[in-house]
Amino acid sequence: MTSEAARADLYTGLAELLGPERAETLMNHLPSFDPAEVATRSDIAELKAVMGEFKTELVSLRADMNARFEQVDVGFKQVDRRFEQVDRRFEQIDARFVQVDARFVHMDARFDALSGRFDRLFIAVVAGLFAVVAAMVGVIFTSL
Repeated sequence: MTSEAARADLYTGLAELLGPERAETLMNHLPSFDPAEVATRSDIAELKAVMGEFKTELVSLRADMNARFEQVDVGFKQVDRRFEQVDRRFEQIDARFVQVDARFVHMDARFDALSGRFDRLFIAVVAGLFAVVAAMVGVIFTSL
């Protein structure tokens, strides 16, 4: 790359030979960057080829990703179906628990009724025993 000092020296020499306006015009046409950094037509053609390959790879990757996302979607749909089956099963189990609860309520009512009957029966049996014992005591005292 040409240094700024070299460019200034060139401008001074051109200005002496051609005049300042012509020297300025000519200097504006000279590159102010490193010529090694300028892209050539072959560089651009090579870059286009590389970009074409890159684009092809990107299209292939996109197709692969879409296929994988479709597989993931299928998997999620299967999981959703399983959750729906589990939900239905829980609903069935909940209904069975409601039935069992109703049976327990019914059984509690029957036990309460039986408990009342047993209480009355127990009182009758105890009263009967007292009557028998009293009668036996009476028989014993009368026979003495």
